[in-house]
Amino acid sequence: MEAVSGGGGRQSIAEDLQMATIGNEHEALCGLGTSHADTMASTARWPHLPTLWSCALDPALPSFTRQPSASEILRRLIRNIVAWELLATSLSPPRKYTKTYKVPRRPFESARLDSELKTVGEYGLRNKREVWRVMLTLSKIRRAARQLLTLDEKDPKRLFEGNALIRRLVRVGVLDESRMKLDYVLALKVEDFLERRLQTCVYKLGLAKSIHHARVLIRQRHIRVGRQIVNVPSFIVRLDSQKHIDFALTSPFGGGRPGRVRRKKAKAAEKKDDGEEAGEEEEE
Repeated sequence: MEAVSGGGGRQSIAEDLQMATIGNEHEALCGLGTSHADTMASTARWPHLPTLWSCALDPALPSFTRQPSASEILRRLIRNIVAWELLATSLSPPRKYTKTYKVPRRPFESARLDSELKTVGEYGLRNKREVWRVMLTLSKIRRAARQLLTLDEKDPKRLFEGNALIRRLVRVGVLDESRMKLDYVLALKVEDFLERRLQTCVYKLGLAKSIHHARVLIRQRHIRVGRQIVNVPSFIVRLDSQKHIDFALTSPFGGGRPGRVRRKKAKAAEKKDDGEEAGEEEEE
């Protein structure tokens, strides 16, 4: 039985099987119409190609009731490669970890230390890292605005990306609709972003007694935005979502089941009332 080879290699499938058995997978692929350069590139991309190739040529498989053709062998190999790629992707998905904050260059600058401490106390932040996180976000936005301002006013990139940047900031509530220009983006401050945090919005809406109480309510899953319970104090609230901030339906503050302490006190009060009633009946 002969196989037509487009790469000028051997014509017999039996010889291809024999070469695969002794481990010469590159020549076997060349015999099936694949050039040596393509074979080396494929092997570099899939380091497990020899193993998959040997599985495709395994004569002990129950499906090998007859001598397979070149197309069947190649089809088995492709199926094994695809299966291996899917398995590798599911086991180890590609991840890229980047820093979300940037530490100051001068760690002991008294003016900056005082201003950061004031910001942390005013907005109920956990640490100064949350301030640095917002500062990094603001620096990226301002950098993009500066790069767009260097272009011509009628440049397509400036028109498209500039309008997209401004619309996103207006949607979040950082910019007003009366200041929809790139020049106003450069004038943004850290406080403009901190005002849009869920923790700040909960406190200003009167749902919490203090800014720190607002953080506790959010972390204990008492606050929802629309139908979704949000337990992240740094969640940026859009203008459209601000009117949907309220207590969660499962929260005791929103008419849900009472808390553990309140249930315990209510149960103790019921037992006390039952004991008093039983004592009155005995006296009668």
